[in-house]
Amino acid sequence: MKLLNKILYGLMAVPFFAFASCDNEEEYKPGEPDVDGCYGVYFPSQEIKTNYEPTETLEFTVTAARKVEKGAISVPLEIIGNEKGYFELPSTIDFADGEAETSITVKFSKAPLGEQLSLSLQITDPQYVSKYSSFDASVSASVIIEKWNSLGKGKSEMTALPHSLMQVILNGRWRFSKMTLRRASIVWYIHIRHIRIMRTAIMIRPTLIILISMLKTLMEYTLFRSLSV
Repeated sequence: MKLLNKILYGLMAVPFFAFASCDNEEEYKPGEPDVDGCYGVYFPSQEIKTNYEPTETLEFTVTAARKVEKGAISVPLEIIGNEKGYFELPSTIDFADGEAETSITVKFSKAPLGEQLSLSLQITDPQYVSKYSSFDASVSASVIIEKWNSLGKGKSEMTALPHSLMQVILNGRWRFSKMTLRRASIVWYIHIRHIRIMRTAIMIRPTLIILISMLKTLMEYTLFRSLSV
């Protein structure tokens, strides 16, 4: 009997919860559509150079595109980061009738050396940019002019290295060497024997063997210098 009552109470509660869940549902409201005749202008993906030298042409190009190609239009730009007037660029992006893509040139010949400059261009007018576009309606650039001074040409020499070290570098093998040190009429003979590296079941790369031989020879050379002082 108790089981039957529980079942009856459960069946009676189902309509109540169903009614409550219906009351809590939010009414769907579609978003506002784009302005009639929106051209869908956007900035496609593009790479803008960052580092420049004073002898280069100090300018870069920004490309814009649109989805609706009909009609000649001038898209107003919101320019951010040009308070000092280092950048020279038009205030609009102009499309000819039937043109799907166009570009503008941004010059910065007045920019000082070594100062990082940033510029951002945005399209905010709903007549030209769509609210629901997956493309960017803004583009940013960062440039710097750097002057590199030449310090001349350098050269590297290995004449200061002992012949034994050169032999290891060039041949990778060295079994025996004899170096004579003279100081205060005392003759020192140093006999240095090469430690043979035997191949084992684990294969060792030849480059690693040469590096180990070079390290060993450098240690021998350090000993040579310490005895000659």
